[in-house]
This record gives sequence, structure tokens and C-alpha cells, in this order.
Amino acid sequence: ILNRLLSKNESGPFQMPVDPIALGIPDYVQIVKNPMDFSTIGQKLDTGRYTSLKGFVADIRLIFDNCRLYNGRE
Repeated sequence: ILNRLLSKNESGPFQMPVDPIALGIPDYVQIVKNPMDFSTIGQKLDTGRYTSLKGFVADIRLIFDNCRLYNGRE
């Protein structure tokens, strides 16, 4: 599932953790309290930190929830 998501052109902004300084969005850390990205999910998969599919799906949803929280529903 993760590899399929990563293969999408639209996945670019979600592949690595958000860098608020580089992106010029210093308020990101005040708004998004639980950041998540595909590389973090990959690390959690590789280290066996998911004990169920439910946790994996929750992190995928968190990526998009954070996007909507910060950017609105554009």
C-alpha cells in the first residue's frame, strides 16, 4: 500500500517530514501538533512499530488530515 502511494506523482509533498523553515511556514508547528509523512510510516513499518493495520491506516489518514488542517479544503 505504501509503495503504491509513493508511486503517485501527487505524493511528493507527503514523502518527507515538513520543513517549516525551508518552506517559509513557521506557524506549521503551532497548527499541526502530530505531523506525519510517508518516510516516517516506512520507518515504523521497517521497525515493526505497527501492531495492527488500524495503526497504519490511522497514520495515512493523519497525513491528509494534517494537510487539510493546515491548508484548508482547497
